[in-house]
Amino acid sequence: MSREIIIKKEFPKMVEETALFILENSPQNAKQFIEGINPKLDEIVKNPLIYPKDPNFNSKTGLYRFSLYMRNWKILFKVM
Repeated sequence: MSREIIIKKEFPKMVEETALFILENSPQNAKQFIEGINPKLDEIVKNPLIYPKDPNFNSKTGLYRFSLYMRNWKILFKVM
């Protein structure tokens, strides 16, 4: 089943701000964060339903799911 992927226009700015925050303490981790985000998004796109429903965005349809990234960061997405 082919799914339409929509990335909010704010997402690149959020990634950049997060990387800058990480950079303050760890340039190596900031680099890993930037280099790994697109492969992680590709994983989510391939099979979004394997990820758990987000308990903070509870809905009967379970549209909102999340993936942890680098242990401390949550990528929240909606499955349509």
